[in-house]
Amino acid sequence: MGRSGSKKTGQKKSSTGRKDEVRRKDEVRGKESPSSVSEKRPADGSKANGGPQRSDQGRASSIEPLFEKSWLRTLLVCSVLLVSSIGVRFYGLEYPRSVVFDETHFGKFTDWYLKGEFFFDIHPPLAKMVFAYLGSILGYELSAVEPYGHIGQRFRPGDKFLILRGLSATFGGLVPIFTFLTCEELDLPLEASLLSAIAVLFEHMLIVESRLILINSQLMFYVSLSLYFAVRLWKSPRGTRERWTFLVFTALAATGAISVKWTAGVTPFVIALVSFFGVLFPHARLTFLECGIAATIAFSAYTLLHYLHFKALPKTGQVGHHRDGLLSPLPIEN
Repeated sequence: MGRSGSKKTGQKKSSTGRKDEVRRKDEVRGKESPSSVSEKRPADGSKANGGPQRSDQGRASSIEPLFEKSWLRTLLVCSVLLVSSIGVRFYGLEYPRSVVFDETHFGKFTDWYLKGEFFFDIHPPLAKMVFAYLGSILGYELSAVEPYGHIGQRFRPGDKFLILRGLSATFGGLVPIFTFLTCEELDLPLEASLLSAIAVLFEHMLIVESRLILINSQLMFYVSLSLYFAVRLWKSPRGTRERWTFLVFTALAATGAISVKWTAGVTPFVIALVSFFGVLFPHARLTFLECGIAATIAFSAYTLLHYLHFKALPKTGQVGHHRDGLLSPLPIEN
């Protein structure tokens, strides 16, 4: 009796346990909505959560990282901007095949540098020296006949004016990239950064300036470069190598801007204002030592540039467009 009773009791308990388990499963199934059941068991007999839905989710998950801020996204955007900007500025660069506006001045300045003949111009020398010496490295040569005599003068087949126009186009083509990078460093949304870069890319006057032998494309390049370096400087921790590196780069880039045209003086002024007083960016305030070092670098670079300018022009040459004027150096036998 004891054994049989215990057996019956065990069987009752096990059956009761199975019933409870079945009841729980039924309750769980009852809680599932009809829509979820239909999603898991499609009418056509295909497997649940399969097919196009899963592939669409996979594609979306693979695309999402491209839109998140990363070096890959920055590289892709900058590559597209560079190709577009260079394409816009280099397309039909040979047109018009004649001297346009101030090309008559800056073309002559370039040739006088290569001849070593002294001349006077109201603008600092950096952009003109870039035309002369970087252009010479790229293949620019003096023409047998003066190609920049007057506005509207036709270029001859052997004139190398396209090299100088190409330099302008290259400098102008880099401006949208540094505009985008600066917006990225300011933590603007991707849409705002792209809109700013595209606005600069298709800015009409910058395109025109970038397609001729003029110095404003170089001016805009150094301005955009100095602002980018300045933002990197303001964001860098104090006392780090990164901060000192961008301090030097900012000083040199701002000096480059003002060494093209003095009208660019507003750029180092704004950078100095933010750096010294913390205007708009209180966390970006520099120490007296950092400001002093930046000012010393800028002054030294600007002075060195003018030393090289006078060193490169030892021969008696031009003052404006007149020979042997008041500001000519002492006559030297040519």
